[in-house]
Amino acid sequence: MTRPQARRRRRRSSEHGPIGPCARHGKMALPGEATALPWLVPLESVGNYCREERTMGLQLGEMAPDFAAQTTEGTIRFHEWIGDSWAVLFSHPKDFTPICTTELGSVAKLSPEFQRRNVKLIGLSVDSVEDHYRWLDDIEETQGVRPDYPIIADTDLNVSKLYGMLEADAEGDAASRCAMDNRTVRSVFVIDPDKGLPALLRASMTLPRRSARGRRAGCPLRRPLSC
Repeated sequence: MTRPQARRRRRRSSEHGPIGPCARHGKMALPGEATALPWLVPLESVGNYCREERTMGLQLGEMAPDFAAQTTEGTIRFHEWIGDSWAVLFSHPKDFTPICTTELGSVAKLSPEFQRRNVKLIGLSVDSVEDHYRWLDDIEETQGVRPDYPIIADTDLNVSKLYGMLEADAEGDAASRCAMDNRTVRSVFVIDPDKGLPALLRASMTLPRRSARGRRAGCPLRRPLSC
């Protein structure tokens, strides 16, 4: 048997079956897919396949949900606060986490650039307003700049659930949850004056988001200004 023939006969397997050409579509299946149809997932308890049902977050083009919330600048009604401007809502799992601290400082340094484009900034973290005030002091001390934008106190997880960053049945409050419990609260939502969502970003908790990337996302928002 020649080496190419041996290679053709060698087969690899995953937990869901062999990895090889997909019989129904004529495409190479990825690890874990085997020959299942792309919209089917294995139902382990039955040993069969069923249609997958997922709880999806907000999608591009949808309306950004309105809400009332406590912030470091008082109580706001979100849509009223946006007014006729664009807005960028960026979220964090917990106060005082190192990456989030540097991110808020970086955004604060870019705040004048967003203001030139008539884009309002607002942060969110799953902690209280009192914790936010202490965090602002820490950001100013460690990053050399104090954020001049409001930060939402999402102590009851309401906004995080409303924007699909946490499951609707997530339990607890800010005091009972740690950063890892809220690790999916790591998103950036760009909101237009009509309160639609033309852009959104989601990031891993272990990797910093790039503030400059968020600024570039705002470049098309105000065409007269150079980015």
